[in-house]
Amino acid sequence: MGKYEFNGNCAFAVSFGKMDINDCPFEMEVDGKNYKFSNKMVMRLCKWFPSILKKAEKNWEGATN
Repeated sequence: MGKYEFNGNCAFAVSFGKMDINDCPFEMEVDGKNYKFSNKMVMRLCKWFPSILKKAEKNWEGATN
């Protein structure tokens, strides 16, 4: 996979405002975007509930602006 969203931080953690979890061995592509996850369970949750990734994107925008 190429470049990761959220600078490679765990997408699930970013959805809860944690921007420093970057030891993420699991990867998933959604709509052409690459995401990393700290474990398989949170990766599955993001697959089942796409609103988690939307919340992560919103949190990331707020943190980086």
